[in-house]
Amino acid sequence: MPPLMSCVQRWRRGAKTKKGAFVGEVVVWKSCWLPGSETFIRHQMDALVNWTPTPLGLRRQPSPLARESDILLGRPGLRGGLEERLLTFCGWHPRLAAYLKSLQPDLIHIHFASEARGVDLIARRLGIPYVVTVHGNDVTEAPRRPGFMGYLYRRSVARVLRGAAHVIAVSDFTKAQAVALGASEPNCSVAHVGIPVPDRVDRTPGYDVVFVGRLVPVKGVDHLLRAVASAERNGNRKIRVGIAGDGPERDKLVLLAQRLGIQADFLGMLDGPGIHTLLAGAKVFVGPSVTTSTHQTEGFGLVFLEAAAHGLPVASYQSGGIPEAVQDGTTGLLAPEGDMEQLAANITALLEDADLRDRMGLAGRERVIRDFDIMRTTARLESIYASASDGALPGLATQPPR
Repeated sequence: MPPLMSCVQRWRRGAKTKKGAFVGEVVVWKSCWLPGSETFIRHQMDALVNWTPTPLGLRRQPSPLARESDILLGRPGLRGGLEERLLTFCGWHPRLAAYLKSLQPDLIHIHFASEARGVDLIARRLGIPYVVTVHGNDVTEAPRRPGFMGYLYRRSVARVLRGAAHVIAVSDFTKAQAVALGASEPNCSVAHVGIPVPDRVDRTPGYDVVFVGRLVPVKGVDHLLRAVASAERNGNRKIRVGIAGDGPERDKLVLLAQRLGIQADFLGMLDGPGIHTLLAGAKVFVGPSVTTSTHQTEGFGLVFLEAAAHGLPVASYQSGGIPEAVQDGTTGLLAPEGDMEQLAANITALLEDADLRDRMGLAGRERVIRDFDIMRTTARLESIYASASDGALPGLATQPPR
C-alpha cells in the first residue's frame, strides 16, 4: 500500500469507532447482483455490525435478492460486455476505478475467486486491500478447464489468491483447493458464512422428502429420484417428494420422476417464507450432491444447515465439503458418493424411525445454533475485516478460534 494511502486509512480507522469497536467501510463485490441462489451474501451483509457494506457490481440479476440500492457500474449491450472482459483479463475498467478512488473504502470483499480477476489489479493500484471468499466451483471445476483459457484462469486466480490480504474459505475442503491453486496456507482460513436461525419451528404435515436448490447436475437430484424409487420398492410404500428450485435440468428431472412412477412435485423457486414452510412440514431433507464430469463439487452446502435449523435430518453423500456441513451419524446419514442403494437405505431408515429422525433433527438444530448462527459467523468475518484492513495479516493471530 502506498505510504500516504496507509496513513490516510489509519486516520480514518482511528476516527471511526462505535462503542469501542472499529467501524469500517467495506465494498462487497459481485459482478452480478444478485442470483436467487446467493442468499448467503445478502444475509452476511445484513448481519454486519461494525462495518458498513456497499454492494458493488456491473449487472443486475432479476431476483428477490436484487435491491435498488445495489450500485451497478456496467453498461448495457456490446460495450458493457467488452468492458467486462477488459476488466477480467486486463484489470481495465475506468468507471470502477474512479468509483473506488472516490469512495476510498477500508476494504473490498470479493465473493468467488473467479469474480476477483481484474478487480484485484485495480484494488492494488489504488492501495485498497481486498479479501476474497472461495466458495466451491471457483476453485474446483473452473481451474480444470482445458486449453489456453484454463491456463489463463489458473494463472489469474493464483495472482488473486497471492495478492489478497486474506483468503476466506467456506470449508476445509475449499481451503485445500485454494492452497493448491496458490493461496498461502497462513493467509487462508475457514470462516463459515452461517445462516439466520428461526426462533422456533412449528411442525406441520407436509412432504416425506424435500430438496431445495438449483436443478443442475452437481446437486444430484436424479440420484434423489432414483433412490426414492428404490426405497419405495424395498419398503412397499409411497414417498411424497417436494423439490424447490429451478434450473436447466428441470424438464429432464420431471420426465425421470414420471418414468420412475414416483410422486414428486416440482415447486419452482420459493421465497424465504415458502422455503421455511416447506422445511417445517418435511420429515427428511435429501441433497445428494455429486462430483460432475467437469469436477464441479459441493464446497460446503448452506442448505444442509437450513434444513438442520428446521430440525430436519439429512440424507446425502460423502462428497466435497458435505461431511463438514452434515455430521454423519449425528445430524444425518451420509452414503459413499454415488451409492444410490445406500442412499435409499438411509432415506428408509430416517422415514421409518421417528426417534432417530427426531434425535438427529434436534442435534442438527443445536449445532447450527451453536456454530453457524449468522451473527456468530459474521462476528468472525468482522475480525478478519479488521485485521486485513489494518495489515495484521497473514496469520490472523487475533482471530477467535473457529
